[in-house]
Amino acid sequence: MVESIKVLTPTRERFFWALDQDTVQTGRYVHQTGGPGKFAVVRLRFQTDFDGPGVVLANEVVEEDFPHDDFELDEIVDAISQGVLVGLSEASPDSEPIQALKITVMDIAVQLVDTLPQHFIEAAQRAVQQAVDEAGLVYIRPS
Repeated sequence: MVESIKVLTPTRERFFWALDQDTVQTGRYVHQTGGPGKFAVVRLRFQTDFDGPGVVLANEVVEEDFPHDDFELDEIVDAISQGVLVGLSEASPDSEPIQALKITVMDIAVQLVDTLPQHFIEAAQRAVQQAVDEAGLVYIRPS
């Protein structure tokens, strides 16, 4: 069940890059030592969507399943959306965000001591790069 959907970018009117195929990727940002560490894991489904409005982020994780008392699930989803946007620009050959995507947050993992919302920015960026590496890119001309 999809709980929320947010449009991250409008559709571009000119040529743009898109993923060549759908993929599911897990982005991990984990660095744990004896002291405070960093821990964020996000599983994202990337689906090409040429009929949608640019890039859409959907969230399937529900608040009841989110095991953290120090911050809200919405903070994590906002951080994931920031990481996705940065990742889509960085992975694009022309530095314009990759388009025609529906990205769904399927699952997240947190560690009660070492997780902060900003760690999910990096985890999401890593998932985007993995998606581009696996699926490849195609150059699209809008009709």
